[in-house]
Amino acid sequence: MSIYNQFFILFILIGIGYLSKKTKIISNNMNKDLGNLILYIALPALIIQSTSSFTYSKEMIYEVINVAIMGACLYLFYIAISFVTPLILRAKGTQKDIIQFMTIFANTGFMGFPISLVFFGEKGLFYMVIVNIFYDVFAWTYGVTLLARPSREGEYQKMNFFDLKHLKGLMNPCLIAVLLGLIFLILSIELPATVTGVLDMLGSIASPLSMLFIGSMLADMQFNTIFTNRLVILSSFLRLIILPFIVLFLLRIIGFSGLMVSIPVIATAMPSAATTPLLAEKYGNDSYFSSQIVFVSTLFSAITIPLFVFILNNL
Repeated sequence: MSIYNQFFILFILIGIGYLSKKTKIISNNMNKDLGNLILYIALPALIIQSTSSFTYSKEMIYEVINVAIMGACLYLFYIAISFVTPLILRAKGTQKDIIQFMTIFANTGFMGFPISLVFFGEKGLFYMVIVNIFYDVFAWTYGVTLLARPSREGEYQKMNFFDLKHLKGLMNPCLIAVLLGLIFLILSIELPATVTGVLDMLGSIASPLSMLFIGSMLADMQFNTIFTNRLVILSSFLRLIILPFIVLFLLRIIGFSGLMVSIPVIATAMPSAATTPLLAEKYGNDSYFSSQIVFVSTLFSAITIPLFVFILNNL
């Protein structure tokens, strides 16, 4: 099946999710339940099932360490770039906070896991899972500190890089699944056939459910108020085009190849994190503006992600 046929299927699923929400087949309560099902069951099962398919070796551990170092460097690069992007886009106040956050944090979970599995196989998913660990580390420390800036009544200069009170957010189901998968891998624990069968079946629903969830989220947005916002369009262009090309250029210049290029680039090419509006609302920031960016970047990613997959497959 060609790249574009595979993407066509994924975005048909997004369209079905969109129409299901618009026709009230899926309600807001159902949407929340769907998100919980993906986060607490389907994605963890997919992660454990994928990790358990590999055999322990020194080479594999060396590979995991290299990808982890790559992931950490990638997020430190995002953070460095995030100080520049609001200046380039002339964003101020809460819009500056949101643009900084979306520069750092992309949808590497709900979209990144299924897409890396579809186009780069189980090893690609394994790499994406390791990279995504640093999403959790930085999102629940530096990320929420960014979004909570308005609640500190303008004390922007007193922002802590890591706020330890948010560390409880690190212990989410996907991260726990990563740790379990690595333990099974290192100890060479072979799961019973029944368990792997259940994990395989649960993991197989992660991709379609994730696409339905994203489509249902998009259905809550109003088209006529989005495309007139210059910052929304420019920040989405930055998220989907400029950043992935910068990462691709830097990795190729350094000398990386294969999945060590493909996964960081695809992770960078994902649209803004779907949880951005939820976190913005929780920490007193601009949830409406962040929802607009999530909508536009997700919509346009239907064009840009296939473009980067094509480029990476033809390097």
